Amino acid sequence: MTLTPAQWDLIYQGIPHSFSDGSSLQKFRSQQFVPKQDANFPLCIVSIISQGIPVDQHTRLLDDFYDDSVKVRIERWGYRCRARISAVIEALSITEVERLSSLFCQALYEDELDINPLQNKMQFRGVDPPQNLPPYYNPLKKMNIQRAAIDFFVEYEFSWIKTPDLIREVRTEIDGPMIPLIYQLDKKDFPYLMDVIILRS
Repeated sequence: MTLTPAQWDLIYQGIPHSFSDGSSLQKFRSQQFVPKQDANFPLCIVSIISQGIPVDQHTRLLDDFYDDSVKVRIERWGYRCRARISAVIEALSITEVERLSSLFCQALYEDELDINPLQNKMQFRGVDPPQNLPPYYNPLKKMNIQRAAIDFFVEYEFSWIKTPDLIREVRTEIDGPMIPLIYQLDKKDFPYLMDVIILRS
């Protein structure tokens, strides 16, 4: 139910860090960010707040395809989930935080993380209003660092492959008068039918 590394990389790459007025943000993943007193501001720290929240009620067949290597049709099952991503913008003044927060939200709606819903099986789903966070003191700069958190949402597919077992051999023993026998074989999870007609040669 979690985002795959590829899905998270795609989201992170699409998070805006440069804007139409020429300003920009340094962008970091929260796991890789090490607070430094001499950090260059402004910057943006990104983290996953929640993920794997089901959007669909039930598991469903998402698509299927024919695998020529095994000569069977493969099914992809799953459901849609929602992730909440937080971007914390830090700057040296509250005015700069507010300005960058406005540009950040606008860029999210304009570019929608550069995600193609059909190709990437994900979709940008909106932004919560920016929320001011308590500042913290930077002793090197001798001033408070101002902060605001912007949460946005992405829906994505969580899926898995179902490959049916192949019937490669059928064995039977005949005892008594020989009459044509017809067997019907099927697999519970992957419905398919095979008729076997046995005749004396």
